[in-house]
Amino acid sequence: MVTISTCNYASEYAPVYSVVSGRTYRFTSSISTDFLSIRSGTYTGTCRAAGTTPLIWTADYSGTVYLHINTNSSCGTASGCRTTTVQCTSCPGAVTIVLALPIALLQPLRTMWKYHLPVALLRVNITPSTVS
Repeated sequence: MVTISTCNYASEYAPVYSVVSGRTYRFTSSISTDFLSIRSGTYTGTCRAAGTTPLIWTADYSGTVYLHINTNSSCGTASGCRTTTVQCTSCPGAVTIVLALPIALLQPLRTMWKYHLPVALLRVNITPSTVS
């Protein structure tokens, strides 16, 4: 889950970059009655989805979208802060890769660590970034 803002007002919009068509996204506001809408291309672009939080949308568009926050479907406004988030619920998860490396590659580190291991394991977690 990615925090879009910790202080959006109802009446504001926020850009969400790198949305991928075909993937499912979950948009939320910390105010459970907020009405959210998604527009594509520009903040006044085509309305792709709308509803109360959480808003679940399977993207039919790739690129930048704009999350609009209101208190109701009639574009109600309010000045109190709310936290907004987005999560790609259909994106691939993290991948763990374990590599066995010859100690020769780690010779400088062996001295620093003061360990004498013939083989070292290196664990790397890779998490695809789909929304920025």
